[in-house]
Amino acid sequence: MTAPQFAILDVLITYDEDFDQATIGQRLGLDSSTGSYLIKRLERDKLVATVVDPDNRRRKLITITEKGLDLVRGTMPDARAAEDLILARLTPSEQAQLKHLLRRLVGVDADDELTGDGRPESRSGESASPATTSARQ
Repeated sequence: MTAPQFAILDVLITYDEDFDQATIGQRLGLDSSTGSYLIKRLERDKLVATVVDPDNRRRKLITITEKGLDLVRGTMPDARAAEDLILARLTPSEQAQLKHLLRRLVGVDADDELTGDGRPESRSGESASPATTSARQ
């Protein structure tokens, strides 16, 4: 599993909703062809499924599967440890400032609610994982 593939799965978990390919690409800063390739590989590996949007039959929604959920949840502790290691040289204030500036660079809404550790809070109340935060940064 590549970091961008992991980030796609993480977006689907973090925001607890299905997105179309374009929205996932925007959230992660992926161009259309790269996003399409990554999603096709995830679908091939049965980590995501695509369904036709009932409100717009020309659009497909990307849905994470149980296999995809299990994979992300199983790797989350390692991803958080890696992020902590990378940010360890910065003070908490510097970490927050860096995350804020990187979110601005990639266009994450300033209105996104943040948890105490500077990660966006999802609708389910869980903070975004390092993969999503890093991909957006």
